Amino acid sequence: MSTDLLATLFASLQAFRPALTAPGFRNMLVVFAGWVLTRGPHAVTQALVETSVAGRIHNERFHRFFSRGTWSPDELAHCLLLLILRFLPPDHPLWAVVDDTLAPKKGQHIFGIGTHLDAVRPTRKTRIFCFGHCWVVLAILLPLPFSARSWALPLLFRLYRTKKECTAKGAKYRKKTELARDMLDVLAGWVGERKVNVAADSAYCNDTVLRGLCPSFVLYGSMRPDAVVTNPPVHSPGVCGRPRIRGTCRPSRGIWRKTREFPGRSAT
Repeated sequence: MSTDLLATLFASLQAFRPALTAPGFRNMLVVFAGWVLTRGPHAVTQALVETSVAGRIHNERFHRFFSRGTWSPDELAHCLLLLILRFLPPDHPLWAVVDDTLAPKKGQHIFGIGTHLDAVRPTRKTRIFCFGHCWVVLAILLPLPFSARSWALPLLFRLYRTKKECTAKGAKYRKKTELARDMLDVLAGWVGERKVNVAADSAYCNDTVLRGLCPSFVLYGSMRPDAVVTNPPVHSPGVCGRPRIRGTCRPSRGIWRKTREFPGRSAT
């Protein structure tokens, strides 16, 4: 890596300074430089070895940056989004994807660990479960000059905790779809009126994610072939009774295929 390219890379990290304290920003630069130089597993200790910091400064300082630091991941994500928007025209829509991913972990003292279904290894006859963390992630799709396809840059993330783990720790249980909707609401507060296209699989195409979603958001995903799709309810003044939760029915999925109509938002 050339000196000019490395200087440009570190200059771009100044965008994250508002979300960090001065000592925290210095620690982040050391860990970031070590991860860039690391060719194997990207661990904090290995990053310190690559930067020749190990042995001169105690490793605990950099481990505390992640375990006890005062910075917020959402604030860093906001700084990253502002950096991304600098390279996009104001009228250019933002593409985002929402999905969950499994990170295998072991240990009795790891926070939020649980048993989750592995969506990659199971077969039609066998379901495989894995012990670890399940993260619900919202990523931004970015075109890169060296690739023919867009790359997904993780922006926001939430840790999904099972009902058993929440009950044992006395925490409130939240579904994956609720965590996804929380991140979409956070993103809506950051982008304002900019149009955002969100792609998700069938697990996130439901009422929890769609109801009351920001009007500038368009959700692309799959649904059941027999799903009932309706328009938003119309509330008539002066009509007694319980307010309607569904509007008039929309055309079936088969008609959409013929007319190539794709409704961005719908209540199912």
